[in-house]
Amino acid sequence: MEIYHFSTPFFLRNNTLCFFYLGKSNIFSKEGAFWIYEKVDGEWKRLASIYEWSAANKGKYEKEIDFFN
Repeated sequence: MEIYHFSTPFFLRNNTLCFFYLGKSNIFSKEGAFWIYEKVDGEWKRLASIYEWSAANKGKYEKEIDFFN
């Protein structure tokens, strides 16, 4: 099961630029990014990501788990 995290969007330039954070996590890893979208001809287009991160939590699972055997 994955859990998604969203920030409140922050708009600039007469609501034509949007900044927000999107992240997801599960029991093995976490990741996220800050995204910038721009409204072009009435549609939102991804402009850039300004910070991306990820982390794996191996904990006691140091090797790959085979769930079918």
